[in-house]
Order: sequence, then structure tokens, then C-alpha cells
Amino acid sequence: MDPDYVRRQLCVRADDVHRSLLLEWGQVPDRERTVDVSGYAFPETPDDLFPWAAVALATDSDRERVLLVRHESHDYGWEPPGGKGEPDESVSETARREVREETGLMARIEELVLVERLQFDYGLPVNAPVVQAVFSARADGEPHAPPGEDAIPEVRWFHREDVPEDAQFRELILEELLS
Repeated sequence: MDPDYVRRQLCVRADDVHRSLLLEWGQVPDRERTVDVSGYAFPETPDDLFPWAAVALATDSDRERVLLVRHESHDYGWEPPGGKGEPDESVSETARREVREETGLMARIEELVLVERLQFDYGLPVNAPVVQAVFSARADGEPHAPPGEDAIPEVRWFHREDVPEDAQFRELILEELLS
């Protein structure tokens, strides 16, 4: 399929997701960011790339600790649980599922705090847009990386003064912990 056609269809889908988030959750900060995915193949069809990902800034009920995971294959050392959506769920359900899958804990999604329009850069003249929604959430308990083929190597709570300098969304995490 023509890459420009695929990109246009992905833009329409990303716009739809973005609009639906704003209708459901109201206006929130919005930004655009380019993500280097040059090691991957550009989607052959619009159905080869899901239009959203969701992240949960999960804090404990006292808002003193944040739940972070470490993926061996990601650019950031530590990051909030998150991942791509699935066809049978809402964007907030994606965030809740990702917390459960990556940490073993149940999370309560509270609010949408940021919407990012990611431009996946495959090293071609066209990029592929994906919407990433960042939610605040509450979770309690002792995290554990559930076993399996895609198991997360490390998952743990960090107190506000110990949030790693290179943590993804560090500024947002600190705002959550201080609010």
C-alpha cells in the first residue's frame, strides 16, 4: 500500500482518538514529539499500527510513591507502566490493563494529565502518528512483574525524593507526587 495513503489514514485515526479523549476528559496539556523507530518497518496498512498508547502515572493512595518499571529495550531507564491499545478497550482501559500486566497491581484511573501526538520516524519521507495518553492513577500493594515471555525485568515503588533523574515523564511524576 502507498505509504502516504497509510500515513493519511493513520492521521485520521489519531485525530479521532485525540478528539474522543478531549470530549471524555476535557482540555489537557497537549504536545507533539518525534520518536525514532528507524529500526522498524513502516506499517504496510493502516491496521498495522494501533492509533493509541496509554501510560499510567500510578501513585500510592498517599501520593508519596510512584510505580515505575524498567524495560531492557527502551530508551529510558525507568518509566511508568504503559503500552499500546487493543481494539476492544478504551484508552483509559489500556492504561489500567498495562499497569496490571506490567506490575501485577490493579489501578484506578483518575484523570488525563497529558496527550502526546507521537510522530514515529521510520527514516522515510513520511512519519506515522500515534496518540499517547498519560493518566494519573492510584494503586496499592507490592508490585511484582508477572511471569511470561514479555515479563518486565524490574518493577518498584519510588519515593518522591528518589525518582530517577532519567525517568520518563519525570516532571509530570513529581507534579503528581506533590499535588
